[in-house]
Amino acid sequence: MTDSRIARAVYRTEDGQFVTKYGADVLPDGIQTIDWQNSPFDRNRTVVSVALPDTVTAVGDSAFSACEAMESIRLPEGLQAIGKRAFMHCQSLTSIVIPSTVTEIGPGAFMYCKALRSITIPGSVKWISREAFLGCRALETVYIEEGVIAIHSSAFYECFGLMSISLPESLRSIGDYAFEGDLFVNMIVTPGSYAETYLKDKRMLYRLRHRHP
Repeated sequence: MTDSRIARAVYRTEDGQFVTKYGADVLPDGIQTIDWQNSPFDRNRTVVSVALPDTVTAVGDSAFSACEAMESIRLPEGLQAIGKRAFMHCQSLTSIVIPSTVTEIGPGAFMYCKALRSITIPGSVKWISREAFLGCRALETVYIEEGVIAIHSSAFYECFGLMSISLPESLRSIGDYAFEGDLFVNMIVTPGSYAETYLKDKRMLYRLRHRHP
């Protein structure tokens, strides 16, 4: 177990050991942003699981890019931003909980996370950036909460395993190729919503959710 008073990222390696550094690199106490410039995890091929300290408010660009063995990561409540390509090519990552405090998911943030099976986008995120989940071929279910207003181009492109995606009534924009290549997806939308109109125009299959009386 780890000491919550230690404001460092703690991770488990393949031999089951919990450690706080990789080589000579240690995250400083009170760190708020982790990115490719200060991250000991970028292209780290031995890290299996990570628990970030509560002081972290931003996972910056390429912070965990190509952590090919990483299966899980705990993101702290209070996290506000996930940068571009932050988790790109984390090929063993099966699940991740995005805190309700996150307002930004950058371009390509989870691109080619080929083991990721489900994701919930909290309503605090106003738009899902381009290519955010491109090539997540094991992704089966996506739930986008009310509050999200835009899905940018190619956000879920080539998610071949996608079976269900719930689109909120708050949506006002869906970019080109957002769902291109998603062959058997069951779109769930609110009657009369922008999402329903978009899917009708694209001649894509969808299912209406019941409104609560």
